[in-house]
Amino acid sequence: MTRNNVVETVPMHAGQGFNVYAIVSSVAFAALLLYIGEAFPSIQQVLRSAGYVGTFVLGILYVYSFTSLSAAALLFLMGRSQDIWLAGTIATLGAVVGDLVVFALFRSAKGFADEHPNKERYAGWWAAIGAKIPLAWQPFVMMAVVAVFLLLPLPNEFADYLLARTRKVKTSAVLVISYVLNGIGIYAILWLARFG
Repeated sequence: MTRNNVVETVPMHAGQGFNVYAIVSSVAFAALLLYIGEAFPSIQQVLRSAGYVGTFVLGILYVYSFTSLSAAALLFLMGRSQDIWLAGTIATLGAVVGDLVVFALFRSAKGFADEHPNKERYAGWWAAIGAKIPLAWQPFVMMAVVAVFLLLPLPNEFADYLLARTRKVKTSAVLVISYVLNGIGIYAILWLARFG
């Protein structure tokens, strides 16, 4: 059997690329950051010195795989010293920028091009999931999954992937969806920081 035949017969599964160790280490690192930030006031002073520029950067990092939980922990710490409304708005704008970058990368990727010969292979795992959901329900299920990933401090790449593969979704719609849903999650973190 040739190498090409082996590659073509390997099934694409929804869990492919799922790395438990990366998730556990990301959670542990976020917990460590939160603990260190709480235990050492000097760390909070360093965070305060970053100001709202630091809040914007944390908003960008809030949407990416290995930095989302750490960014949420640091936003929690910064939320104690910054104006909640201003910090929430700035961090949300950062999250929108991060989402739009990932969305644009997915949308421009060769795997999404209609003329790409292996388009079905790239989206094979999603087709397997879609086959189990009635066609009329698929848009609602997709938007529910997108909402969960954007509301919680989870990696937004999966939500951006789902939005990018739906050609009817325009960039302006992604901007609004990202702003509203990431904003709710970020404001919740900042409010918990202030009153928690």
